[in-house]
Amino acid sequence: MSNHLEITLTSGCPMMCSYCPQTNYIKNYKVINETDKKNMSIDDYKIILNNVNHKINHIYFTGFTEPLAHPDWDKFVDYTKSQGYKTTFNTTLYGATFEKIDRLINLDVDVEIHLTDSKVIVPEQIYLYFAEKYKRGRSIFNFFSEKGKSLLPKQLSGTMHVPHSRADNLDNIPRKVIKGPVKCHTNRYFSNVVIPNGDVSVCCSDFSLKHIVGNLLTQTLSDIHKSDTMRNFLKKMKDGDENFICNNCFYGTPV
Repeated sequence: MSNHLEITLTSGCPMMCSYCPQTNYIKNYKVINETDKKNMSIDDYKIILNNVNHKINHIYFTGFTEPLAHPDWDKFVDYTKSQGYKTTFNTTLYGATFEKIDRLINLDVDVEIHLTDSKVIVPEQIYLYFAEKYKRGRSIFNFFSEKGKSLLPKQLSGTMHVPHSRADNLDNIPRKVIKGPVKCHTNRYFSNVVIPNGDVSVCCSDFSLKHIVGNLLTQTLSDIHKSDTMRNFLKKMKDGDENFICNNCFYGTPV
């Protein structure tokens, strides 16, 4: 997987899926956030993208929360495209209407749909309408539970994925432990997640926000990747600490 950047537009997700450590993210964003920013602003996002000067050509709207929960989600996608980035929008179709789907389709970006086990129900006609309108190849539907699978209209096909503990961020999914030095088989420590206040979390498994490596409102991505914080993180991967995030991660492998 090439290096990319994941954008988390909000400080909490309304879906609250059972296999997502959303409570960890919500709680710890409140702890580390020294601003009043709950949603990312488009003005801040323009600064953030201007500071992305290093190895990135692909932006994902995903990370820790549902992008459609942001009232101005489409402005972020539109601006990203205008800056020449390949763009992918990962969504549960939370709160989607036919009008929102038309807007998403007209933005002409790759879209992946996640069918969830949330108590928030997305109507079947929304999935069908999206599948009918989407023109960038086959519609992609993913699910991580039998309930999610059951929501897929019989006319459509999707893919079942096995949920994992998000580096020991979930109590209801068994912890994976790697002993000894570890590496990330997708180099996700260089595919970071930006949260609404501009802080950069090391990767998509860091729902507890314990590994903030910098801030893209005040630093360039190149400087963040060359920082002592990042070097210390990479050194920690070699230490074999069984409580370290990478030693408990689905993407981790022994050296």
